[in-house]
Amino acid sequence: MRLEQVQELVKPELAEFCRRYDAAIKTGKTPIVDQVIRFLSGRRGKMLRPTLTYLSARLLGDCNERTHFAAVVVELLHNATLLHDDVVDNSDRRRGLPSLNSMFGNKISVLFGDYLLANSLLSMLECGDARVFEVLARTARRLAKGELDQAARSKNLDMDEETYYRMVSNKTGALVAASCVLGGMSGGATDEQVEALRTFGEALGVAFQIQDDLLDYTGSASIIGKPVGGDLKERKITLPLLHAFSRSSASEVREMKRLITRPRMGDLSRVARFAVERGGVDYARARALDFSREALEALACFPASPVRDQLHAFSAFAVERSF
Repeated sequence: MRLEQVQELVKPELAEFCRRYDAAIKTGKTPIVDQVIRFLSGRRGKMLRPTLTYLSARLLGDCNERTHFAAVVVELLHNATLLHDDVVDNSDRRRGLPSLNSMFGNKISVLFGDYLLANSLLSMLECGDARVFEVLARTARRLAKGELDQAARSKNLDMDEETYYRMVSNKTGALVAASCVLGGMSGGATDEQVEALRTFGEALGVAFQIQDDLLDYTGSASIIGKPVGGDLKERKITLPLLHAFSRSSASEVREMKRLITRPRMGDLSRVARFAVERGGVDYARARALDFSREALEALACFPASPVRDQLHAFSAFAVERSF
């Protein structure tokens, strides 16, 4: 399953999204802002969240003005967090290309992230629906909690599986769920349908993030657009390694953590092999599939339709992709 196939049903809506997103951030009066916008042009990414917003709305009928607003505000919030993440993680690549902070410096990158966040807030107000503001405000808080949790735990590599799922739910599940919920709300979803979309998005987001973490062990840098092993380099302990730790002695775990903390040439590759050999990769792949199935079950309250089929296809894409 290719993403383009999933997006085919909402192709016109995604074209309109691109137009509205560009209009939301364009200034024409602040040279540095427009310079950054030109630098980032063509790096729109895969538009996963707008796709989910539009598909969720289409479950209930046609997309409308509120659907477009929802898609834009979620993507503005998402891109703001990406810019801040790159600064925090000292990343020099984003989507296979030089990151904004590597070209313009951390200060400009953080401030432009703030600019996107401010535009997201203004778009929420323009939408005129207090529910949208509440959903996005709660989502932004969860994103911050997830990042703070990860940053704190990277110091001593303290993590367990329960904490991992909570952190991933906050970092990825929350924003994917918001995309689905706001799309549904824009289409007049009932309370039951909103909760179904929230469950679908949350589970899908976790499955998607687990697959992302797997690609750090099994992917190709040229395909996924970031260095393989980057999570280990940034001292991020993810599910494959967590499971490997659970099947190892205390002394082995201490040794692996030592290699991550003070790595020399080849040490991180050794840690990656350890995760594979102890079954961590296979376990994480199975858990990603579990969350994908949970996401699909949440859609059972919606009648069968081509749109629901595309959301099923999206769930399959999330755990089968190689990028």
